[in-house]
Amino acid sequence: MHSPKFLNLPQHEWNKTELAELETLNRAIDSCTLCPDLGYQSYPRPIDRGAASKRFWLIGQAPGFTEGERQIAFAGQAGRKLMQWFAGVGLTEEQVRDYFYLSAINKCYPGRAAGGGGDRNPSPIERTLCRPYLLQELALIRPKLVILVGSSAIKEVYGEKVKLEEIIGQPRQMTLGELKTRLEMRLKKAGEPHSAKISLAQVNFDPAAPVTVFQLPHPSGASTWLNYPQNKALLEQALRQLKGHLAGLL
Repeated sequence: MHSPKFLNLPQHEWNKTELAELETLNRAIDSCTLCPDLGYQSYPRPIDRGAASKRFWLIGQAPGFTEGERQIAFAGQAGRKLMQWFAGVGLTEEQVRDYFYLSAINKCYPGRAAGGGGDRNPSPIERTLCRPYLLQELALIRPKLVILVGSSAIKEVYGEKVKLEEIIGQPRQMTLGELKTRLEMRLKKAGEPHSAKISLAQVNFDPAAPVTVFQLPHPSGASTWLNYPQNKALLEQALRQLKGHLAGLL
């Protein structure tokens, strides 16, 4: 389901070998059963994650029920809210799905929370099982821009103690090597009970290449963080900064 969209894009910044490798990775993710094999409640489904034509990388928490049913990343209610935010910075949904690779810390729908009130938060082991895929995405995409959406994605890079109020509206400049190290540190801390094995061709990964990392709150209605005026102001600040940054990239 991915190849036609990837290969027909005009002015794509990827060569054919890289596109084929990303397609291989997508298929590996779509067919992964690591979590169900270990008894975790998880529902792997093929999902269209976008074309990444501009080498932009967006990372959320996990697909929701609607994403699994429609097989499109960020297709549910939270995704629609996110697309509204992007419209405010000048990007249509079509452009978002063209420019970005739409990823998530966990690749499969985790099911509903036991007590209701939203989707279940994947366990640390489930996050660990998915993390090798995230590192492979980083190696292939070599992003110029990263957007972390929600506390789960933000903590994956900045650690468990980071507070949204301290990081929203504070874009960070780092190198691809630093971003890779941060993700690898999380993998080492969590342990590696089972690692995804993906065969990929050698990629031209420059650890010194710069990347700008933006942080956004989760757009889900189940989150109460945006109920507070001061937090809404931080979101507005972050979106203004993102709009200005995109103007220099596009």
